[in-house]
Amino acid sequence: MKTSIIATGYSLKGKDLNKIEGHKIAVNYAFRYVDYDLLCAFDDPIVHGFPVDEKLHTNYIWVDKYNLNCNGWSRQQRRDCLVFQDNNEIFGRSGSLFCAINVAMKLGFTEIDVYGADMELTDGYCHFYDEEPVKDKMKIRHYLSSFERHKHTKKVFLSMLPKGCKLNFLSL
Repeated sequence: MKTSIIATGYSLKGKDLNKIEGHKIAVNYAFRYVDYDLLCAFDDPIVHGFPVDEKLHTNYIWVDKYNLNCNGWSRQQRRDCLVFQDNNEIFGRSGSLFCAINVAMKLGFTEIDVYGADMELTDGYCHFYDEEPVKDKMKIRHYLSSFERHKHTKKVFLSMLPKGCKLNFLSL
């Protein structure tokens, strides 16, 4: 089974995300810009305004806290690796993109194309939907630190792929 994960990197600015065919998983606010089959958003969905329905995959803490009717996953173990066991535990560090990859694999997807996983600021922009470049120095440091973690996590994920599984980081 194949899916495409649409992340929020600036490289997707101005791109028609609906040109991506087949099954699609939106990450965080990408849901506003693409027709998606699943939404992986692991921050508080109520605070961040993510749609709460059967398409949402989020941290089970929020499902329990708000009694939500969506899919909950455990990140409590804070693992540094993909989780393959048949349970609701997934990779716990880094960001929603890597949680989404682990969720997709646990749902049976064996070919995963990832778009917008830039892991860098481009001309001061972080997300394709940002209207202004990031100027706050603390936020810039936060992003740069996060991107280093993401790059490390990407290497870990690529090194742990099970036989027969493809993880492709692509440009649109």
